[in-house]
Amino acid sequence: MHSIYDFLTLDLQNEHDLEHKRRFSDPKIYDGNGDLSKRWYLYFSYLNPKTVKLKRCENIYGKANSFKTKEERYHVLNIYRQRLIKLLEEGFTPFEDNQELYDKKKGASKLQEQNTTKAEKKLDEAKEEVPKRNDNTMTVGAALSFVLSLKENVVNANTYADYKS
Repeated sequence: MHSIYDFLTLDLQNEHDLEHKRRFSDPKIYDGNGDLSKRWYLYFSYLNPKTVKLKRCENIYGKANSFKTKEERYHVLNIYRQRLIKLLEEGFTPFEDNQELYDKKKGASKLQEQNTTKAEKKLDEAKEEVPKRNDNTMTVGAALSFVLSLKENVVNANTYADYKS
């Protein structure tokens, strides 16, 4: 009977195979040891398909160096880091054309904009439907129905947007 040690070390024999290698390293922040006069950036390595080794990619500066405090720079670089990890997990590769991924993300962005526009139109229509008195005041019943219709439109729009994302 084999022990658990035998099972765990069985995979170690194949650790140098391509299928076990990670496609990219965790993106890291270079902060110049906290020196604001140096350029801060994000860096990572990606598996080069030709050499089958991790290759360092271009530094990502973005707008990080336009900020004047450490906290602001860390904040923006952490946002870049999170977005980069998400992109890499979705299949972005620096060694190939990523047009298909770009089109997919752009289409999702347009759909979200359309949903937001539809929700705004519904809110405008609901505002127009509310009966008003001559002195720009509403009855309690009209005010309650107005608020409930606004809430219903917002909830429906958010639920639809969440469903599509």
